[in-house]
Amino acid sequence: MEYLIEKKLADLSIAWKMASVIPAAYLGIGFQKPNAKTDLAFFKLGDGGKIKIHKVVKNGEVFKM
Repeated sequence: MEYLIEKKLADLSIAWKMASVIPAAYLGIGFQKPNAKTDLAFFKLGDGGKIKIHKVVKNGEVFKM
């Protein structure tokens, strides 16, 4: 994602879709069902397209960066 944004090949929304939504759909895993343990990434987009990850949730467990 960072490379695509930095090189102005895609904006954040398109880069996010290319890195997560499209591959998930291709693999047939799609969106999580209610009450399912969900994987999430909390990040902030900084200057020059740099991504700063603040926290990750994997199978419902929180990991702070």
